[in-house]
Amino acid sequence: MLRRKPDNTTAEYFRGAHFVVSVPASIDMQLDGSVVKLKDYLSKSDRTALRQVDDAQQIMVNYRFDAMPRALRVAFPNTYDDALFEDSTSKGVVHDASQQQQEPRMQNSQQSPEEQEQALEQVNLLADHGRKVQVVGVAPNPEKKDTYIVAGTATKRSTGETRPVAVCIDSNTTMIKRTGEHLPPGIARELQEGGSIVVEGKQSKRGVIRAKRVIVV
Repeated sequence: MLRRKPDNTTAEYFRGAHFVVSVPASIDMQLDGSVVKLKDYLSKSDRTALRQVDDAQQIMVNYRFDAMPRALRVAFPNTYDDALFEDSTSKGVVHDASQQQQEPRMQNSQQSPEEQEQALEQVNLLADHGRKVQVVGVAPNPEKKDTYIVAGTATKRSTGETRPVAVCIDSNTTMIKRTGEHLPPGIARELQEGGSIVVEGKQSKRGVIRAKRVIVV
């Protein structure tokens, strides 16, 4: 009933502030392309009672959906012209980012040929085995200074399914060009919608990736 790509033949469409779906406990529900694990929402006593049942099809689970009137955090692409805001600080941000880029370039120039070759090998290894993410938008994290959240999509290798992800980039993240050149974390602000990055880091079940290394493709 709830699926990533619904069609008119096998799906139902609803519009309302609240609705409840009742399904057998044996049926997994998918929300926004991800499976909702029942154990994450049941109390300890309910989980224990469910494990004691021989046939999970005999137990009905009620999923309640509510439209909540709350503010949402939205990631805007860098090409947005700030038409909704009075003052724009984008010029100052770009200027700071360009200054920050100069230091890593000087550090790279001081590396020996052997060190540069070794660094490039590591980049190639990450490019081959890292998680490839297509950028949808970038926004600074309002709760942490010099931290950015990259909204994008990644393809699950085992199934080929495309899923939404959020890549967290901070001062502990190593940003690298495809050529091996190091970049400051602030370069994340300049990622464009439709661009690609390769990410190394642990991904949570919610699709949040804490990036250790990022290659800007």
